[in-house]
Amino acid sequence: MGFSVPEVLHEVQLNGGNGFNVAGMAFAGIPAVLIGHNEHVAWTSTTATGDNLDHYLEPLCDAGGGRDTGHVFNGTCRPFDTRVETINVRGAAPVSVTVLRSIHGPVVGKDGGVAVSQKRAHCRTRCSPRGTRAESSGTSPSSARFGSRRGATLWVRQIP
Repeated sequence: MGFSVPEVLHEVQLNGGNGFNVAGMAFAGIPAVLIGHNEHVAWTSTTATGDNLDHYLEPLCDAGGGRDTGHVFNGTCRPFDTRVETINVRGAAPVSVTVLRSIHGPVVGKDGGVAVSQKRAHCRTRCSPRGTRAESSGTSPSSARFGSRRGATLWVRQIP
């Protein structure tokens, strides 16, 4: 994370009733130990800058709905999945945006006859448009690990 002034993280030890005793690292001003230990268990988190997002250049084609309504995949013109998202704006009329999705994932840009789509590394075939997993594989580069003295280990993954 590097150094900053004022420092964002600090070392803490919290003691309380009923044998509560925990030590570790916390964000300044937040009474929770993010990385730490007590007499029975230790925990940590990882924040890797791993490659978890693939970008695809999708050649545009006419999928029957007019120019640039589809993308070429395996030599075949496939129509984009489309949906309209309505964004409510305070003090103004709602704004409607058409969201496109290719076989690889959501389209994040179009330029010069090519669409750019993104696919998360944890999606084997496709993730749902609302951010929940349809299928997953491997581990996410952002996760937390908990270990106990009895040898049990629990991984909790954050799904990007």
